[in-house]
Amino acid sequence: MNTVSPIRKLQVSAVASPGRTGFGMAGRCIVLATAILCSIYCEGASFTNWNYRAKIVFSGYPQPSTLTNFPVLVPLSGNLPSGFSYAQMGYAAEGRDLRFAASDQTTELFHEREWWDQGGTSYVWVCLPTLSGTNTTIWMFWGNASATQPSYATNGSVWKGAGFGGVWHMSESVLNGGTQRDSTSNKIDAVFYDANGNSYAGKSGLLGRSDQLNGDGDYLQVPHHAEIQPTTKLSLSIWVRSNPGTWNENGFLISKRDAYIIHPNKDTRSVNFYLYMGGWQTVAITPPEITNWHNYAATYDGAVLRFYLDGVQLASGNVAGTISADTGPAMIGSDDYGGRYLAGWMDEARISTTVHSSNWLWTCYYQQRNPLTFQKYGIAVSNASDLAITAMQPLSTGATNARMAGCVLHPGSAGNPRIFLCWDTYDKGKAGTSSWAHVVNLGTNWHKDDICSSLVGGLLSGSNYAYRFHATNNLIVIQ
Repeated sequence: MNTVSPIRKLQVSAVASPGRTGFGMAGRCIVLATAILCSIYCEGASFTNWNYRAKIVFSGYPQPSTLTNFPVLVPLSGNLPSGFSYAQMGYAAEGRDLRFAASDQTTELFHEREWWDQGGTSYVWVCLPTLSGTNTTIWMFWGNASATQPSYATNGSVWKGAGFGGVWHMSESVLNGGTQRDSTSNKIDAVFYDANGNSYAGKSGLLGRSDQLNGDGDYLQVPHHAEIQPTTKLSLSIWVRSNPGTWNENGFLISKRDAYIIHPNKDTRSVNFYLYMGGWQTVAITPPEITNWHNYAATYDGAVLRFYLDGVQLASGNVAGTISADTGPAMIGSDDYGGRYLAGWMDEARISTTVHSSNWLWTCYYQQRNPLTFQKYGIAVSNASDLAITAMQPLSTGATNARMAGCVLHPGSAGNPRIFLCWDTYDKGKAGTSSWAHVVNLGTNWHKDDICSSLVGGLLSGSNYAYRFHATNNLIVIQ
């Protein structure tokens, strides 16, 4: 039997850099097609109809406490070292065959696709039942053309276990009066207002898509709802990047007067966290700068106000009392005092009538800012029933060389396959090795999940290259 891997494309950069996958970018590779159709083995046979799986290990959590029902951001693209490719999916355009499971590979985990882009990077939120230590492990499954979208992907299940009242990803690209949805089951969707038509909702930004505001009547308005109206417990958070080096106005990050406000102070870098309890109670922080993305978070547990910048508590104050009831809307990017609007960017606003811990808030900041550092993606594997091989991203790239790599998905029923690396300046197809300008015999004795590779030199900087792997366990002569 013979088999040929999916194609990989490579462009060699003049500057040596780690090899990554992607779509047409320097030093990156592309999977254009897949020749593998197989099933994934899982304990309990929960995902037997899925063709691919990969392990994800959350190794970047150093905190001592266990976080429960914690939503993590999982970016997906062709540039992951795992060998993931949209071409391997049953529904590449929408990703509805994507699944996640716990370490037992049978317990299905809730997930939500915030933004899906088969030509670039997709952003998916997965609810971890527990996050503890540096070895929390889940599995990702994909490649099932018969899969239907699970209801939990759109009904807010990812956010329910952690007490979120509202979560706004700001990923919808809408005009004035359009809707940016709340991802929780409360469905407290926000209305985007752009008074002059010069701001942008759902523009490429920090966590996939963000809102870019010009400070002249641009904001989100969230209708009143009991789940964003606290009494004695509250958590707020939002990512913000100011355009000017000092705040252009007052009071506009998150505002629900008269109940709570994350309140910047005009012509300074300082920010106050206010609660109204018959009178305003406050604590304040002053970031060293505000023109880069920062995560602002604030909590109240019935006794203490706490204010965090990038996951670190910088201010606190002892205050006992009940937060005043407010039946008006909540504003994001504006102060409902009137005429105060953010000139800058914002993303991922959250309001909870529960209290998130300092470890929770630090992990939110660090994991969202550094997802590819916080988690490690394992190699994509498959339970192909016969000889199968897939091309991966290069293990390394230099100014004039690259280590082209593949993974043996199945050695075939006869075993002991011989593998050839075929590379050229463009894809020469799957008909055979003779049409390729360069063929490297990688020998025999390959086993399931083995990584096969060869360091190819003499490449021209700035040039494009493509490669496939040809595997055979027949007694034939390769021309």
